[in-house]
Order: sequence, then C-alpha cells, then structure tokens
Amino acid sequence: MSLLPAAGTGAGRAGREGRGRVSPIVVAGMHRSGTSFLTSVLHAAGLAVGERLLTPDARNPRGYFEDRDFYDLHLRMLHALTPAGEAGFRDWGWTESERLDRDRLPEFRAAALQLVERRRRADAGAWGWKDPRNALLLDFWHEVLTAAGTTPGYLLVYRSPWDVADAVQRLGVDVFLEHPEYAYRIWCFYNRQLLEFYRRNRQRSLLVAIGAILADPGSFTALLAEKLQLEVPANLPARLFAADGLSTRAADDPLIALVAAASPEAVALLGELDRDADLSAAGLWRRPGPLRPPPVQEPPVVSVVVPCRDQPELLVESLASAERHAPGCELIVVDAGSRQPRAVALLDNLRRAGYQVVEQAAGGGAAARNAGLASARGRYALTLEAGDRLRGGFLEAAVGLLDGEPGVGLVYAGGRGPGTGQWPTPEDPELDLDRLLAGGVIASGALVRLAAWQASGGYDEHFEEDEAAEWDLWIALAERGWQLRRLPGAALDLRPRPAATARAERSAIGERRDRRERLPGAVVQEAVVRKHREIYLRRLPHVLAALERARAALAADAEQLGEERRRLAEERRRVDEERRQVDEQPRQVDEARPRPAAEDGDPTERDRLYQELAAWRERVRVMEATRAWKLRGRLLRLRRLLRSRLPG
Repeated sequence: MSLLPAAGTGAGRAGREGRGRVSPIVVAGMHRSGTSFLTSVLHAAGLAVGERLLTPDARNPRGYFEDRDFYDLHLRMLHALTPAGEAGFRDWGWTESERLDRDRLPEFRAAALQLVERRRRADAGAWGWKDPRNALLLDFWHEVLTAAGTTPGYLLVYRSPWDVADAVQRLGVDVFLEHPEYAYRIWCFYNRQLLEFYRRNRQRSLLVAIGAILADPGSFTALLAEKLQLEVPANLPARLFAADGLSTRAADDPLIALVAAASPEAVALLGELDRDADLSAAGLWRRPGPLRPPPVQEPPVVSVVVPCRDQPELLVESLASAERHAPGCELIVVDAGSRQPRAVALLDNLRRAGYQVVEQAAGGGAAARNAGLASARGRYALTLEAGDRLRGGFLEAAVGLLDGEPGVGLVYAGGRGPGTGQWPTPEDPELDLDRLLAGGVIASGALVRLAAWQASGGYDEHFEEDEAAEWDLWIALAERGWQLRRLPGAALDLRPRPAATARAERSAIGERRDRRERLPGAVVQEAVVRKHREIYLRRLPHVLAALERARAALAADAEQLGEERRRLAEERRRVDEERRQVDEQPRQVDEARPRPAAEDGDPTERDRLYQELAAWRERVRVMEATRAWKLRGRLLRLRRLLRSRLPG
C-alpha cells in the first residue's frame, strides 16, 4: 500500500491536474479527538510522519504518531505565547484568559522553516505531521509552508464535546480533575480556530468528524482523494480502528441534553462544525429540545440522590448515568453550596426544567446525603457522588434482592476506575460484621433500604470524610440487625479525584464548622470505635482476629507486589534496551512500517516494542495504585487502637 496522488477520473481529475501534489499534510484537531487514529491510517498507507515519534504509553498504546521535533517546537511556542502564572494548561496553549500573544510568532519562524526543510529533504515522497496543537497555529504554519515553496493540505478533525471531555478526564491529569470545565472550554477554543481556518482555506482543507469516518470510511477515503489527492484503501480505517479508544454516545443519550444545559456554547459550536464539514456528525447525535426531567414511576421504587458542589460537568455525567440505567427512578440533586457561575446556571436550568433540586448550603458530604435522602420517596435509595456513573444491571439485581429478603438493609457492589480495575476485587470475600468493624472494604455503590437508613439515624454529619460517614452508617445498620449483602460485579464507574481537590473540600467544610466539632483525619477511626464502643467490646476477640488475618493477607500481598514490581522493572529495562537498539536504526524501521501486504495487521518491530513497554508501565502504575499498599497502615493503626484503648 502506498499513499500517492490520486488518479481520479472525469471532472475530479481535471480539477486536480493544475494543482500538483498536496504535501505536506498537516493533521490538527482538539486533543483526544482522533488525530492519532487518523494519522495512523495515513502512516499505514505510506505517509511519512517523522522518524522520531513520541513513545506510545498507557494513554495511547497504539502510538501518537507525533514527530518529536514538531512537538518540542510547539511546546516552546505555546509556553511563550501564553501568560506565565495564569491558571490553565499551557502545554495545550490554553489559559483562562484565552490569550495567545501572536506577536511573538515571528521569533519561531526561522526554526519552523529549518524544520520543514529538514523534513522535506528526508522524505522524498508524501510527508506530513500531526499534533493537536496545530489547531492553534494553522495560520502560522500556512505562512511558513507557503514561504518554503510547498503546497500544504490540512486534515482537520473534530469530535463531540461530551466524548472529548470524558476522554480528557480519563487522562488522570490533576488540572483536569480539579477543573473538569476546562475540557469543554478548551474544546471550544480549539474548534473555533479550526473552523475559522477551514472557512478561509476550504480548497486545501478537509474538515471531518471522527465519528462519521468510523461510520462511513468509504466517504472519508473518497474525500481524501478528491480534496487532498491521497489514495487510501477504503477498508483501512476499519482495520485499524480500536473501538475502546474512540467510543461515542448514542444519538439520543441523555448526556447530550444535559451537556447542552451546562455548556450550551459547546453544543452550538458543534452544530456550526456540522454545517460546514465535508464529512459531518449530523445524524450521529440529536440536537436536544427543551430540557425535561425523565418520567418517574409512581410511587417510585428507587430514589437516586446526587450531591454536588460546583463542577457542573461532573454533575451532568452522574445524572445522565442515572437516566440511562435507572429508568423510572426519582432523581434528587442536592446543591451543597455551589458558587461557580456555570454550576449556578446549570442548577437554575435544572430547577426550571422540573428537576428536584434540594438546597443544603451548610455542612459537608454527610449533610448533603441526609438532605437528599430526607426528601426521597422511594423504598430504596442510592447516593451517587458527582462524577461517578451508575453502571447497568446493578439496580435491577439489588432491588430484586431487597424485595425478596426483608432482613437485608443494604446491598452493595464494587466500583471500577479507569485503569485501576475493580474495588473490591471479585476475589474479596463478602463483608461480615467483624471485617466491617475491622475497617474492611467499604464498597463504592450501595442501595439502602430507606427505612433502615432512617432507623439507623442517617449519616453522622460530624464526620468530614465521606468514607468515615459511610463506615459509621454501615456499622449502625449492623448494630440494629440489618444484613449487608454484596452483589458480584461493579455498581459504578469511578472518576479519579485529585488530592488537591479533596484537601480543598475538607478545608471548605472546616470553615463552616466550629473548630471544637471538627474531626481531623488522624482521629476518625478512634471516633468511630468510641461511638460504637459496645459492639467493639462485645466482638473484640473476633475483631482482633479479623485484623490479624487482614494484616497477614496485606503483608503477603505487599510482598508479592514488591516481587512483581522488581520483575516488571527488569522487564522494563529489557524493553527499553530493545527500543533503544531499534531507534538507532530509523531507516530500517521506516522500511518495516505496515504495507499493503500486511493485511493481517501485524505491527512492526518498533510498534511491538513500544506497545510492550506501554503495557509494562501500565501494570506498574496499576500495581502501585492498589489498595493493598494504602490499607495496610490503616489496619495497623486500628489494630493498635483496639488493643490499647478498648480493654481499659
């Protein structure tokens, strides 16, 4: 397979004959929008995209296909053009003021020309480069490439804002976890400039929606031939597509209407892109009408309570998951003192649309949960933290169990985080009373019988940590004879939360409380034990035995994980050495890149090594994040506390 000027026939060929070959091809689009995938298609068809490419990693195991020289230049440029010290993400050329000092662009013209000349000499055939940051620098590169005597073409790609925002959250970068609204704002910033450049340069640009390419690869490859004069086999995109990397929501998914209420500017811009695009996403999503709450079964069986404090982008994710997987449930939003203008506007929109929004400005997470549950009318209730998403199947099974067994007060299941697996793991035993008292697994998703919650006194609002309040409630349920039952699988998809956000939330809670009532994290366990002193004294030998078993299991896990870490480090050194040897032979690697004969999709040796290295790195990262490392200290502290304080 080779990527050559398209032959064409008739009017299409005649229209191309006077223009010559289009080269280079510049690929641009918002981060996480499919630019890597599209460049992999062009690369597999023969487009030279650079010899020094960014290394694949767990975030993009198939490769970024980004020329490191262009990448490094763009980082220098964007850090020079953006205001130092301003909040945002300067690596992506965005700060909150959205100012780019374009007067400084001439400083980089000589370096850009030199880079273009070097690439043009190195690649006699069709060549190009990809970097999402191109979207902010298209006019700069167009001037440079024209001055260099080339005939550039531009492949511009966009993706729906809700899918991009989800992918950005999954990166696990703290700035986006702390500011989930950044994903939507940067999406608008990038795509506005992409669209304006396209409108000025339609003849040499191709604007496409990634979802439309995956739905109709034949139309995409025909457009490549027509507008950019590139021949790419129509079946190539489908052969290279990785569904897990470019997933998209259904056309009528409830998230779309909620995003339109939280970020109307993004949905409006998506409509503009669709109207101008050569291959648009029209038909792949449905423009929402007026926002309306989902219908509620009367009387409701399940009430879903979603507390929130600012961060409206996370709230809409949780609400959409409840509408998607809990039809007929009663939805209750608890506003725990939101102040961000975007959050206040969304909550106002939800109220006007008919959603039930409960105000709870004072107190922390426990108070917000109590306020929502106090308003609930269902027999059973589930609290869903903003940003966490309900998975399908859990509620149906949990309701069936609670309906069938009146002595069960709570049904729980695990949560699944991106890249971290499920917690608790399927191998973990079901939680019994002694493991619960010993600080055993507190699952992420739980459906509670509302009568049991009321009889147990609700969440103790003195506990600032949600986990402590939940642990306390579960012990209170068990004290009153309610059974706690576990279902297999996971109830929730969990979003990672940065440490800085957790600290800020605790600080905000503390400001609204008398210092004498605050419970620092160091004494939370002691407070729980003293509050339930009677049951701890009664079960002391059993609790100590449970603690000893847990400690031994964690010690064994830690030893096994340590050995695994050492083995992985050795494997990583081996793969790094093999990769270094391959990198020293770039021309041989270039000749080994996938060609038409490789219809089975076998990767090159370089790709294989990069993918293997990325897999090892991901295993190390997951291992280091395991709760076995994190819970050992907690269990040991609780064990010392029980032995030193309770007997007296």
